[in-house]
Amino acid sequence: MFCIKCGTKLPDESKFCVSCGKKIKSISEPKPRGKVCPYCKKTIPQNSASCPECNRALVENVGRRRQEIKSQSQTSYKPPVAKSKLNLKPLVIIIIVLFFGYLIFSEDTSTSDSSSSSGSSLNTRQPLTQALENKQKPTPDPFRENFSLPNNTVIDSNSLYQLGNGELNIKNGTSYDAVAKLVKSSLSKSVYTVYIKSDNKVTIKNIPDGIYDLYFVHGQDWDTENKDFNYSKSYSKFEDSFNFETKETRQYDGIYEEYTIFEVTLHGVIGGTAETETVSEAEFSNF
Repeated sequence: MFCIKCGTKLPDESKFCVSCGKKIKSISEPKPRGKVCPYCKKTIPQNSASCPECNRALVENVGRRRQEIKSQSQTSYKPPVAKSKLNLKPLVIIIIVLFFGYLIFSEDTSTSDSSSSSGSSLNTRQPLTQALENKQKPTPDPFRENFSLPNNTVIDSNSLYQLGNGELNIKNGTSYDAVAKLVKSSLSKSVYTVYIKSDNKVTIKNIPDGIYDLYFVHGQDWDTENKDFNYSKSYSKFEDSFNFETKETRQYDGIYEEYTIFEVTLHGVIGGTAETETVSEAEFSNF
């Protein structure tokens, strides 16, 4: 083989060029994957719970450049509890209709009697028999168990956006199931939609570099046909976007690949830094 810097021919087992001292990289040498300690900036194994260089405990995922990793959601969220309310409007309408019907019927009866006694015939009016329709939102059936999909069920995905290195860990610590949508900001299009059961978490892997938004909805009783919850629905999104980046860094012992890992929660936690905002059902359905 030859040195890529000065062109000197070298033995196959050479690690350094005998002419210019350039380190020779083996073609078959795999690229080690790791992460950087946020304290001492040393590259350490990917799954290290503490830094072997400075002995500090690692409490956040690392691998992101130029931005602080949003680890948790600050806003406290508790979906509203569905309550069955007694609607008195139809009953009032029926009572009013029956009352006026009674008055009309009594008037017609008295008119008919007076007409019979005088020998003349009058056309009697027909009483109103149909009430106005009252449209109500569906309420949970207490005798039927809410339908739920298995955790980490992929509802929709785009294979073109599963060729990267980024990871997004999502934890749903609420008592309601949730559906999360990862939206590519530049396209305004959902590239990955996943079902997250109550008190469960999922990990979206192989996310390509780029900026993404995360929308989610909490609810009860999943409707497979309409791909939405039937009851207690609440739509939200994270205010800040998620910027996934991958880069290669050269160290004394090789070439390392760094990539972004995010962790978010769909429930409020103490000390969280990622804030959410409420969105409409129409906006959530656009993606």
